[in-house]
Amino acid sequence: MRILSAHMKHLKQNMFIYGLVASIVLALSVSQLDTLNNGEWIVSAQPFKWWLIALIFFFQGLGLPRYAFKDYSISLNICLAVLFWNYIGAILCAYFIFMPTLQPNAVLGFFFLTMAPSTIALSVSYTDLSGGDVSQALVSTCISNFLGTFILPVSFILVYRMGEGSVDLSRIGILIERVLLCLFIPLFLGYGLRYYGPKIFQKLLIWKKYIIEGLLLILIFNAFLTCFCQTFIGEEFMISGIEFIRIISYALGLFTIVSYLVWQNGRCLKLQRGRQIAFFFTASQKSICSGIPLILLTIDTFGFEVETGFIVLPLVSYYFYQTLFGAWIVRILCK
Repeated sequence: MRILSAHMKHLKQNMFIYGLVASIVLALSVSQLDTLNNGEWIVSAQPFKWWLIALIFFFQGLGLPRYAFKDYSISLNICLAVLFWNYIGAILCAYFIFMPTLQPNAVLGFFFLTMAPSTIALSVSYTDLSGGDVSQALVSTCISNFLGTFILPVSFILVYRMGEGSVDLSRIGILIERVLLCLFIPLFLGYGLRYYGPKIFQKLLIWKKYIIEGLLLILIFNAFLTCFCQTFIGEEFMISGIEFIRIISYALGLFTIVSYLVWQNGRCLKLQRGRQIAFFFTASQKSICSGIPLILLTIDTFGFEVETGFIVLPLVSYYFYQTLFGAWIVRILCK
């Protein structure tokens, strides 16, 4: 019974990781059906994707606590250092070490990975389990996610669309509209209903984690299914197995390098142990909950013809490593 209980506990803790692997394998299997290879389902599935993204941010809003922002001991310097590593340090590491050897689609994937905000739930959880400063971690990740909503699409416009010599202003208007409708309005609606609405919304917090993970798996499955279907339709979307292995290997390398540099940066700043732990987890980790919706929203708004599945692959791989090795790091910090 103890062995069975231990296996069930392990399965419960790592269910999302197994779900990631299963969704990719399932997408590969389903994509080979003749009824899907004509690609007609891709257009019909688009409206549902925006609803899923809106639901994800609605539940993100439900999970935002308000007490942490009343803590006046929060360090602004740590918040700024977190933002540096979230949006500048990570992309510098990726650009000079990995990007020159990758194909264009993979480069775009790593670009989006480095522009994704920090994860709220995982960073705060690991900080708490390690005995770190939870309030500092919470505020830093909230600021990162709020600014990341603008930084990711704006950086894409500046780097990729400006490089073409022109920017379609109508597309920018559509992007702003989608950010408001799919991200900000659901986020603040969820936040408001939790504290000022009926108590039933507070009870939904019990299911928040599972609902968000389930919705994310649907988005990831859809992204890879689109990618694999396009691969069977035309050779221009094909990617080699070597490139696939290279992407997931580079994601591991980037996670290792960024984690090491962030930890050393925390030591150079001479932070107290609790704040160094909070700084480490918030500055080195990336959000799949905010990252994937932002990536899909940005790509679709500008009509960028790319392999969506392989665009999110670097972020999915990075998240896998930070979840897996993060638990191991927590055990070391607790000793």
